[in-house]
Amino acid sequence: MINVVIDKSGSMNTLGKPEVIQSIIREIQLTEGIDCSFFLWGEDVRLASGTEETISIDFNGKSSIQALLNFLRNNNDSCLLLTDGFSNEDKSNLTEFLRDNSNSKLRVVLVGADSRVINGKSFFPENMIVSEQKKYIFNALEISAAIESLNY
Repeated sequence: MINVVIDKSGSMNTLGKPEVIQSIIREIQLTEGIDCSFFLWGEDVRLASGTEETISIDFNGKSSIQALLNFLRNNNDSCLLLTDGFSNEDKSNLTEFLRDNSNSKLRVVLVGADSRVINGKSFFPENMIVSEQKKYIFNALEISAAIESLNY
């Protein structure tokens, strides 16, 4: 099972990101052998609603790092986080959780022309990125590689 968590913050409503998100959702849905659930991440993390073709997303507000952390703590399934990586919140608790749970199956997929790897790296402890020799951060064109990195 893969939990696909979609950042629905206001920064995700620019530069064609909503269309890219819908394309990624469709690609995941069409990937054989993948069982997944879609969640929206804002002030909390909630199961997404929509049709087989699209998921209804209202991109606005901010996304709470604490809500994401709570979701990760309560779910042992693999997780793809679709985000542009922008957040003004302190990520130290999330970084600490990932450092202490290096077997966590969280992968960040950076979406949008304004996203940068530095944004994605802010989610992970430095030692996890450097020493594990695993890739945790992908761009939107690497969605298949992100899924494969979860050992599917």
